[in-house]
Amino acid sequence: MKEMESDTNYLAARREYLERATADWEWREVLQRSADRVLANLEPAERARLLAYLGKFSACSAAFIIKELVEVHALAFYAGKEEVAADDITRIRDSYTKPPPGEEEGKRPSDAPTEVIAAALIRPRGDDPVHRARVQNSFEATMKSLAAARPQVEALFAAWPVCAVAFTIRVWMWLSDDRKREQLAGAQFRQWRATGDERVWWRYFDVEDANSAQERAEGAD
Repeated sequence: MKEMESDTNYLAARREYLERATADWEWREVLQRSADRVLANLEPAERARLLAYLGKFSACSAAFIIKELVEVHALAFYAGKEEVAADDITRIRDSYTKPPPGEEEGKRPSDAPTEVIAAALIRPRGDDPVHRARVQNSFEATMKSLAAARPQVEALFAAWPVCAVAFTIRVWMWLSDDRKREQLAGAQFRQWRATGDERVWWRYFDVEDANSAQERAEGAD
């Protein structure tokens, strides 16, 4: 029963990822084969552990784990290369199957209760100390701007895989200054609270249009 449930969770997350990634059926088939090949190349115990970890999350957020599986072989398959090296999945093992339970994706128990956020902040910062500090400071300023809503957002992020939170941070960092990041985060929060749709946190949209729509909706109540 647990194995069937794990497979169901995987299929739901894979479907979510493919629907968001592209409408091109040929490219979807390539992406799907890449993710499936990674699973097939794992040892049974490794596969079971990865699927159990994926099953802890919503399909929306677990789709980012699928994204990491897809990225292993997708370009090779798209280029027509069917034979892929077994060690191509080393990064997946290092992230999901080798660390002790609770330390997947670079999480550290010492960072609890914000271990997911702490691990996510490491990902986009690279080796440049100036850039690392800028990402850290901008993230903190954006979270601080959420004011009373911050605990709700932190609880939401804690319920996601690290890769999903890292993508949210990346979306925020696409913007050129903290004011715009704060506006976007505020608009994302309001849309999430109004719709319950987690996808808004991984989507860049025009903040002014979103705020205008929110004001119109509130005025109609």
